[in-house]
Amino acid sequence: MNIGRTGETFIKIGPRGGDHGCEWDDGYFDGVREILIWHGEEINAIQFVYDCKGTLVLSEKHGVDGTNFDHIQLDHPSEYLTEISGCFRGVQPHKPPTVIKSLKFSSNKRSFATFGCGESDAIAASCFHFKVMENKACGFFGRSDYNYLHAIGVHFRAMPKNCPKNSDASFKRVILCNRNRKAAPCSLTSSAFHFAPGPSITPFS
Repeated sequence: MNIGRTGETFIKIGPRGGDHGCEWDDGYFDGVREILIWHGEEINAIQFVYDCKGTLVLSEKHGVDGTNFDHIQLDHPSEYLTEISGCFRGVQPHKPPTVIKSLKFSSNKRSFATFGCGESDAIAASCFHFKVMENKACGFFGRSDYNYLHAIGVHFRAMPKNCPKNSDASFKRVILCNRNRKAAPCSLTSSAFHFAPGPSITPFS
């Protein structure tokens, strides 16, 4: 549990999974706006778009491209992540390295499809479920390498009593958040992930 500069309480849960790969921690933000996930029979990579006082922050891509790509977009701020669950085991049963085999995200409004292996394959795996009542996910951390997502954990923060109205402000670039916690503007060029044109935004620090 951490206390922020504003007196807010942040709860860190996890990580669950294996100990291979490099450790990463995106930190905590006002909320999660979007999730990009690459997967096949395992979770190959994950990336997040966070909100920080109206500024969009793009995390590093944790892992590498997989067979499939999916994109979750939340109706922020009225919609927010409340639960994250999944399973992990060896790439081959009972053999290292341990990787995240599946992930499932749920918000206060809906549940999304399970990404990665199916339920039958997950029976032989170890599973986890992250949820803190009256809290929302506001950041992620874990371990990854150039092949897989090996472990994942979540930062939670308490929900405010009154959620602000959604903003219609458009933008053309986001801020890249790296492991050194430095920020630099970046542009997204993936055909599966586009932003509307608009004014530049100030760097996150």
